[in-house]
Amino acid sequence: MSNLADLADLVLSECQEPSEPSAPTSGLWSYRRPIVLRPSPVSGKPAPNELSPAPFPRARFGLAATKAGDVYFCGGYADKHPGLLYHYSTKDNTTTVLQCSGDDPGPRWGHAMTMIGSNVLALHGGHPCKSGDAVDPNLFLLNLGSRKWLKVPVTGSAPGPRSSHSMVVVGTTIFMFDGWPSQGSNRSVNEPELWAFDLKTMRTKPRWELVILSSTEKPPAREHCALVPYRNQLILFGGFRSSRLADTWAFDTSTKKWSQLQCTGDVPSPRDLAAGVVLDDVMYVIGGYHESVVDDVFAFKISERRWFKVAGIGKVEPRLNHTAACIGTKIFIFGGQPSYLGGKKDTVAVLDAKYINNRELHTPERLVELDADPDVRVLSEVNLENTRRLADLEGNKGELEERLAELEGGKGKVEKRLAELERGKGEMMRENSELKAGLAELNRGQGKVEKRLAELERSKGEMRRENLELKARLTELEGGGGQLKKRVTVLERGKEETMRQNEELKAGLAELERRVTGNPEPGGEGQLEKRVTELERGKEEMMKQNEELKAGLAELQSGKEEMMSANSEFRTRLAELEEDSRQAKRRELIAAILKSTSKANSLANLQGMVAQTMADFLTEVLENQELLQSDAERRHILHVLRKILRSAQVFPKRSQLHGVKCNLADPISNIGGYGRIYKGNLEGHAVCVKAVHVGAGSDSAMRAQTGELALLAHVSHPNVIPLYGAYLSDEPNPRICIVSPWIENGDLANYLKKSPNTLRVPLMSDVAAGLKFLHDMGIVHGDLKAQNVLVSKSQRAMLADFAVSTVFNTGLGTTTIVDIAKTAYWMAPERLLAEDAPPPTPASDMWGFGCTCFEAMTGRTPFADHYKSLGQLIQAFVRGNATPLRPEQSLIIEGAGSPLVMLSERCFNYEPSERPTAAQALQDLTESIAEDNRPSMDEELAMFEAVKSKRPEVMIDYRYLLPVVRKN
Repeated sequence: MSNLADLADLVLSECQEPSEPSAPTSGLWSYRRPIVLRPSPVSGKPAPNELSPAPFPRARFGLAATKAGDVYFCGGYADKHPGLLYHYSTKDNTTTVLQCSGDDPGPRWGHAMTMIGSNVLALHGGHPCKSGDAVDPNLFLLNLGSRKWLKVPVTGSAPGPRSSHSMVVVGTTIFMFDGWPSQGSNRSVNEPELWAFDLKTMRTKPRWELVILSSTEKPPAREHCALVPYRNQLILFGGFRSSRLADTWAFDTSTKKWSQLQCTGDVPSPRDLAAGVVLDDVMYVIGGYHESVVDDVFAFKISERRWFKVAGIGKVEPRLNHTAACIGTKIFIFGGQPSYLGGKKDTVAVLDAKYINNRELHTPERLVELDADPDVRVLSEVNLENTRRLADLEGNKGELEERLAELEGGKGKVEKRLAELERGKGEMMRENSELKAGLAELNRGQGKVEKRLAELERSKGEMRRENLELKARLTELEGGGGQLKKRVTVLERGKEETMRQNEELKAGLAELERRVTGNPEPGGEGQLEKRVTELERGKEEMMKQNEELKAGLAELQSGKEEMMSANSEFRTRLAELEEDSRQAKRRELIAAILKSTSKANSLANLQGMVAQTMADFLTEVLENQELLQSDAERRHILHVLRKILRSAQVFPKRSQLHGVKCNLADPISNIGGYGRIYKGNLEGHAVCVKAVHVGAGSDSAMRAQTGELALLAHVSHPNVIPLYGAYLSDEPNPRICIVSPWIENGDLANYLKKSPNTLRVPLMSDVAAGLKFLHDMGIVHGDLKAQNVLVSKSQRAMLADFAVSTVFNTGLGTTTIVDIAKTAYWMAPERLLAEDAPPPTPASDMWGFGCTCFEAMTGRTPFADHYKSLGQLIQAFVRGNATPLRPEQSLIIEGAGSPLVMLSERCFNYEPSERPTAAQALQDLTESIAEDNRPSMDEELAMFEAVKSKRPEVMIDYRYLLPVVRKN
């Protein structure tokens, strides 16, 4: 461990020791052929007599450099001596092999290297240069003073074997990003990894840590990217995952947060295998591989998030698998794939930023500072940083003074608050004691809770018995209701009799009083008093009986209310149990259908009422977002439902619309490829009704075809026009009427004519998103063109008429030569030239996507300017004429942009498998959108869902379907 401790002290304490500036060069580009010296031996060993082997050509090697101009590199697969470590001096253009001791890393390629200060070199990963050899996956550090390699023993988890990754140093931390796992690695290639090695841990227990991000935003996993350190950040560009990337990201090492940068300017094309360096506050990206090897240079102004293409590069050799280092204002470019370098494969290329005539990248004054003596340059950088810091402090002076005044004014409040807190301290301690006691009580009660849960489980069967008892009790209570009413009637009659007797008593008392106050007969006074006493006693008895009757009546009323309450609770509980049973049966049905393909095929043979009920059930499943867990399950249910509809010729009741008001004698548009367009009304909302032409066929077959179209009513995506449903028109020759929202802006072609300044790329990105969704769901559009793309109120493109052509070309639909002629200019060659009219595919959809891009850019029909008739177009396809016919620059409408030109050309490939997928097109267009200021679509989507909710409800008997599914 002594070597490790010594190396740790060197890493953490050594300072930069800049030397003299490098040898002067003139011009933007220059080339140096290094002077090869004898190998530099380890101290105490004799110097070899022969010269060092030539350092170049080589590719996929590791390189690290100091700010003073010392460059170190090793490895690579195009070099005859991949195990040697070379030193190159930018000052005198000399190179030599450095002989080292210690834990030799061994020959390798595709590894990562970085410089720690000016005296320590770090190396990790890569592939073995010889088949069958293994590469040690540990981190290696080289003390350049002692020339001794050290394999760092780490504790805990580590990055593991990998290649094509990036490694840089910020402060005292080595950061390693992503790459491709090598043999023996257990990491996932789908998740990006950022590892950190704090050099301060070398004094205790060296360890790697997988960085825990503070937010969910992160770049996709990749290899062969350009990664550079900038202040306390990592700046990332490009690389390769399933395709080449052109995204720019920044990682803040303080907050542990990735942010994708929204960049402006000349953003480089997607690429990997490029070299990246940082000069002041500008990241330079040199060469790489796009669709072929490129020879351009791009500069990224980090503070402004703006890309520039470096002008005046001239004719230079294309490079990939090369490396670069920045010394002063010069960028030194080493190696690369030898087959592209010609006679310069053994030279070092030098790009001098002093000759880049662009003040927006570097001011002349700053370039003078950067090109100065290294000591002066370091001092200038310190002064520049101090100046920025001083300016920040001056700007904050007023705020600090105001804050100080606030703090002084709040001092008394703070002291008062401290006193309150002291008083509250005792109360908190008492509360803590009570909480602890309560917690202990809860812990004691935990066993009771568990016991209670067990009792509830045991009572599950008892609840079923109670349900039967409740039903019997309900019958008994309902039977006793008549007795209660009879008893109430008797009490009411008794009440009336009591009141009548009271009235008689009152009348008798009144007569007695009259007699008493009148002229009573002699000797009758005693009799009157006796009679009054009797009447008083009778009155008290009658009042007592009256109270007893009232109490009995109240008791009966209370019993009646309790009976009604028990009845209500029973009905509620019964409804809950029935609903739980329905949901359990529904889940069992879904699980059984999803379980196997054979069961799905057997269900396709259902007929009659069973088929109708099953179709309604599957329609309900598709509409409920919680019942299906993935797109794969949704595709499976769609597949089963489509088979049932075709075989049994039934129509889902949920998708069958009623109450659509539409005058089918007054079309909005002329006859199109598959029908006429009408404007109608459904539940107070304007709707589009497309009445589709069909050939002769039975009513049941037409219903099946309508049902298959109605499936699309359950396909939901923001960039796909929602279908509300379908119905058969009430005509002597019925037509299938497809109902969707009325889109006021119309189709894409007409919208762009009315709004010529509209940005095309966001709209075509919408088209790609909708097409990707359909393809993921196993649905092919079949007739993609600008006329079948609608533009919503929120300026979003939405696919329309998808799958209509497919459905009606496979059964009852009629297709005429006129229909074909109207679609031929968008039809893929493999479909147009085939004799058997093959169905459309996702690849043929992408040909149509390219044609739609052409329309969006030019406002013209694709190929129509070159081939005036269908026959000429077919002949051109037969001859295999080159495509695409790139539109002239004068025809491209302002704002269309070059991404659509390049993407449409890729879509016009005669080989279907070579065309991009909708997912790839979406990624390319999304990356080229700088900003999207279109209004939110939330209001429109809410309106669409509100109209869908008006569709008829269908009650399904799951008990009826369960035996059917189990049997099949």
